[in-house]
Amino acid sequence: MGFTPTLPSGIGWAERPTTCSWPTSSQSEPAWSSASSVYSSAWLSTSGTTSSTPHIYSRGIAKLIFCWDFTVTHEKAVKLKQKNLSTEIRFLKTHKNPGAVLLLPFVVSCINLAVPRFYSMFRLVERYEIPRQEVYVLLIRNIFLKISIVGILCYYWLNIVALSGEECWETLIGQDIYRLLLMDFVFSLADSLLGEFLRRLIGMKFITSLSLQEFDIARNVLELIYAQTLAWLGIFFCPLLPFIQMITLFIMFYVKNVSLMMNFQPPSKAWRASQMITFFIFLLFFPSFTGVLCTLAITIWRIITYLYWQITEGRKVMIRLLHEQIINEGKDKMFLIEKLTKLQDIERRANPSTLVLERREVEQQSPLHLEELDAAPDLRLRRSMQEENAIA
Repeated sequence: MGFTPTLPSGIGWAERPTTCSWPTSSQSEPAWSSASSVYSSAWLSTSGTTSSTPHIYSRGIAKLIFCWDFTVTHEKAVKLKQKNLSTEIRFLKTHKNPGAVLLLPFVVSCINLAVPRFYSMFRLVERYEIPRQEVYVLLIRNIFLKISIVGILCYYWLNIVALSGEECWETLIGQDIYRLLLMDFVFSLADSLLGEFLRRLIGMKFITSLSLQEFDIARNVLELIYAQTLAWLGIFFCPLLPFIQMITLFIMFYVKNVSLMMNFQPPSKAWRASQMITFFIFLLFFPSFTGVLCTLAITIWRIITYLYWQITEGRKVMIRLLHEQIINEGKDKMFLIEKLTKLQDIERRANPSTLVLERREVEQQSPLHLEELDAAPDLRLRRSMQEENAIA
C-alpha cells in the first residue's frame, strides 16, 4: 500500500517535496510520523532558523526524507533509527558551515587592512600645505572607519542576534568577538611578515623610486585601540578574551619590532609626542570605553527585563493552572454529588420503609416550626413594650 508523507507545517511550499509513494508496511507508517515529529521539534522549533540557514534546513529535509529505511519493521530497530536521525539533524542545526561563520570576521579584517591604506593614498592628490593638517585628516578618517565598524557590529549583535530567538545569544556574540580578534591577529601577522616585507623588496630592488616606507604611527595606534575595544566588549560575553588578547599583543609587539627595524625608515614629519599621546588616550576613553559601557548597559538591561518577563509569565501560567485546577475540582465535586444523590434515590426506591420514616420525621418537625413562627410576633411585641418603658 502507498502513502503520502506529510511534512511539518513550518515547511514552506517552495521547500515542500512532491508527493511520492513508497511500498511500506503498516508498522513503518507510525515510524515515519514519529520521525517527522522529531524533526519538527528538534529543527523547526526555533523561530528564524530556517530563514538564516537555508542550506542547513534543506540538508535536514533531505536527510529526513531519503535516509529512512522503510524495510525496518521491528519496533526496537525503528526507535534506534529514529534516535540516529534526530541526533544527526540536531548536529546539523548546532554545527553551521565554517565558511559562513568566518565570513563576518574575514570581511571586517579585510576592511581594516585595505581601507586605511586607501586613505593614505589620498595625500598624493590632496597635497596639504601644513603637514599637521594632513596627519589630523588621516586620523579622523581612520577614527570614523573604526567607529563605523564597531557601531555596525554592535547594532548587528543587539538587534539581530539578540532578537533572533536563539536560546544562548550571549554565547553567539562572544564567539563572534573571539573570531574577530583572532582573524584580526592573523591579518596583522600576515601583513607584518609578508606585506611589509614584500613592500621593502619592491622599493629596494624593483621600483627604487618608492624606497622604504615610513612607519605609520597613527594607523598602528588606532589598530591597538580597535583591538582593545573588542576586548572590552568581549569581557562580558567571553571572560577569557582579555587573556587571549594579552597573548596576541605580546606576539605582535616583537613581530612589529622586527618588521620596524627591517622594513621601515623613520618618518620625515616630526611627531609631537605629548599632544598625540593625550589625543590617543582621549580616543581610548571616548568613544571606545564609553561606547562599550553603553553597549554592555543595554545588554544587561535586556537580560534583566527578560528575566523579569520570565518570572511574570511563570506566575501567570501558575495562576491559570490553579484556576483550571479549581474549576476541575468543582466539576469533580458536582459529579460526586450527582452520583451520591442518584445512589440515595436508588436506595430509597429499594427500601420504601426508610422513605416512610423520613416522612414521619418531617411531619413531626413541622408543628414545632409552626409554633416557633407563631411565637415570633409575641416576642417582638414584648421587646417593643420594654423599649418604650425604658424610654419613659
